[in-house]
Amino acid sequence: MASEPTPDRILRSFLAQAAERGMAAVTTRDVARVAGVNEVTIFRHFGDKTSLAREAVRRYQPAAQLDAYDPAIDASTPRRTLAGLVRCLRELHARLHEHPELLQFGLGEATRYPDLLDELRKTPEAARRLLTRAFEQAAAQLRQDVDIDAEVLGLLGMLLLLATWRTRHWLELG
Repeated sequence: MASEPTPDRILRSFLAQAAERGMAAVTTRDVARVAGVNEVTIFRHFGDKTSLAREAVRRYQPAAQLDAYDPAIDASTPRRTLAGLVRCLRELHARLHEHPELLQFGLGEATRYPDLLDELRKTPEAARRLLTRAFEQAAAQLRQDVDIDAEVLGLLGMLLLLATWRTRHWLELG
């Protein structure tokens, strides 16, 4: 962690501890100790703990990457369509798993800190847009009665469970 820039060390220290113990239980002194900085440095870079939390979410949430990702579904055959949808799901899963502590923090703290909710919503909203784009590109190979929104929400729910289980080490994938 010491080779990272100071703000990144602080943000990672905060996010890891807040994901594990909750934001209210984490002090700036704890964050400073783990990040290897003086507590004053935290206040100089981020002000208060809420600003620190907001910046951690902004910095590590993958919404912009998800919005930029082009599913590029080849709907010329059912097999190619399926391969494209699977590739899209793998990309989404990989982005969610890059910072598992962010997912844990969001799940645990969103209702306690409504001022962070707008930032925390960006990733699930971007994930929904990504999957919707993918299904719209795949539409030529889907049955007419497929409800794209219902399918997207179902897949997002499964990805959330998978990411949560992996973060808590309840499920290991090879």
